[in-house]
Amino acid sequence: MTLEQAQIFDDILKKFPPDNATTVIKTASKSELYTICAYLEVLQNEGYIKILGGMGNEKAIMLLAQGRAFILSGGYTAIVKKELKKVEDEQAMLAYLQAVSQSTNQQPAEKHRSYKWIWITLIIVSAVYFYFTKDSNRELWDSVNTYISIIGGTAGLIGLVKR
Repeated sequence: MTLEQAQIFDDILKKFPPDNATTVIKTASKSELYTICAYLEVLQNEGYIKILGGMGNEKAIMLLAQGRAFILSGGYTAIVKKELKKVEDEQAMLAYLQAVSQSTNQQPAEKHRSYKWIWITLIIVSAVYFYFTKDSNRELWDSVNTYISIIGGTAGLIGLVKR
């Protein structure tokens, strides 16, 4: 039920004077009468009113005690507003949870990014060191070169597999 429909139902129930339980609803056209009759049928099925009859573009209705109590407690409008508030709160909670999950998903990426920079820096520093010391320690350079080749090949394969 929409808020507009709830207000129409409540307006029908509020048409009754406080000292009288019966009233007549008059409409300007037959199509308007059919629309109002549909709303009256719903209210009668809920047990809030009793349709007494009608003639032409008029309908006589009686407000039952349950209908009077219902409209005094806020009617359909209060119920629909409460439901809309609940849906709005659920949507706000869902948006909050999505924002939190996105921020937690971004933190590991930033952490991995810093690890990558550390490794890149270490590799560059070690490459520069070994470049300048390769003539003095030829055997060390050959063994390190072998290890670097193995590590580079393994890292390349891992990089291809992760993509």
